[in-house]
Amino acid sequence: MGSQPHDSRGYQGYPPPNRKDGRGLAAAGLIAGIAALLLVWFPALNLLAVALAIIGLGLGIGALVAAGRARSSAKGLSVAAVIISAAALVLSILAAVMWASLFTPMERNTVTPSPEPTRTATAPPSSSAGPGSPSGPASSSVPTGTSGTSAPATPTSGATASR
Repeated sequence: MGSQPHDSRGYQGYPPPNRKDGRGLAAAGLIAGIAALLLVWFPALNLLAVALAIIGLGLGIGALVAAGRARSSAKGLSVAAVIISAAALVLSILAAVMWASLFTPMERNTVTPSPEPTRTATAPPSSSAGPGSPSGPASSSVPTGTSGTSAPATPTSGATASR
């Protein structure tokens, strides 16, 4: 039993490990950050990804502080947890904005139309031809240059129509 350290109180064995070095917090923060990175891409689970990223960031920062106080080797794991959780938080916020813009219906006409001006009713000009008959030269049904009689149309070219 010479390979194990000897305690002055007569106990043999190794001293208990230092439980306040932050390894458990760092591992939990890293797992939460990785889970958040995986959930970012699902629209229904995106808000859960935001929550996991915040939890992972808090655990990673706590582990970094604990590892700094205990002067342990858990600093690398806690730094990785902080970086991955921060990246997951940024990506989940950007993805939430993206999902919201994709699933929000857009209106076709976003410009509000201006109200039409009100029109006042004016009395039509009086005509001497009587009611129901068109008035004025523009609405005359008789072509210009003909008398009022209806005659069959004749070809204007020099050729005569033969039957």
